[in-house]
Amino acid sequence: MQLIKTLVILSSQFHNIWEGVKPASLTYKAFYGCDDEKYLSTYNRELVEEVAMQTDFWDCVNGYNESYSVEVEVCDDIPNKEELEKHLTLLVLSDMKIKTGKNPEDSFLDKMSEEENKRIDEGVAWVRRNFPGLGY
Repeated sequence: MQLIKTLVILSSQFHNIWEGVKPASLTYKAFYGCDDEKYLSTYNRELVEEVAMQTDFWDCVNGYNESYSVEVEVCDDIPNKEELEKHLTLLVLSDMKIKTGKNPEDSFLDKMSEEENKRIDEGVAWVRRNFPGLGY
């Protein structure tokens, strides 16, 4: 059985009133051996690198109710590479829906009233006017 090297990228955006949108992500390296269940169990254990700016991916998705995305890249040069990437992306996405209890496109922004959105936009504008050196 050939093991295929993959990279699982889970991404989100954290909305920070002081600095605007900030990315957060988790990156996993995992090997796929044509067994979907085994793949799902191993990609969670084989965390290679966690890249988080301002906040952690899980806090973004769960604590702040941010939207998220999933992408699986096949690192090896194999036939049907794109098909396998699509299959594994859908597989991990299904797993993430269970873990987070939400669809990737769901966001707190969708649940806010027009008035709440306006208040946040005004707050961001105020911060940018009064603190121009924050680097947003």
